[in-house]
Amino acid sequence: MSTDKAAFITRWAEAWARLIVKNPDAVLITLLLLGAGATYCTSKLDLESDQLKLINQELTEVKDVQRIIDMVGGAGYLMMGLRSDDPATLKKLSDALNERLLAEKENVRFITYKVPVEFVQENMVLFVDPAHERDVRASLESRGEEVLEIGRTEAAQGPEGVVRWSQ
Repeated sequence: MSTDKAAFITRWAEAWARLIVKNPDAVLITLLLLGAGATYCTSKLDLESDQLKLINQELTEVKDVQRIIDMVGGAGYLMMGLRSDDPATLKKLSDALNERLLAEKENVRFITYKVPVEFVQENMVLFVDPAHERDVRASLESRGEEVLEIGRTEAAQGPEGVVRWSQ
């Protein structure tokens, strides 16, 4: 049986080689047209990055995840900030919360605990929704807290964003 397969492959390869040698222009044009058609079809493809939309929307699990997304703004990461006037109580609470979340192996994949202040200061602008920037700014200023100011200046090479911390 393997000799039948080998003979078929050999005959097919010889026929293909004869076609290429006898009609190189037609083969080249055909391959170019196929490549152009494939490129055109590929350019019309859309990439759906939200995997939840690829699943049947009538499933109970999908509806539950969608409800969570509506409540907390996403299903991937949840960032919690704690606030208190008593630093000792705040530390105890954050340590207890960390231990409790670490014990929850089924629903919590990983935890980033005690993010450095420098990280938050450098990346604060990424966590603030531009639509709420005025409200956040007014709230921070009313409490006398630091305010992140973002402005534009005209540099020699064009507009450049400037970030400045003020108190």
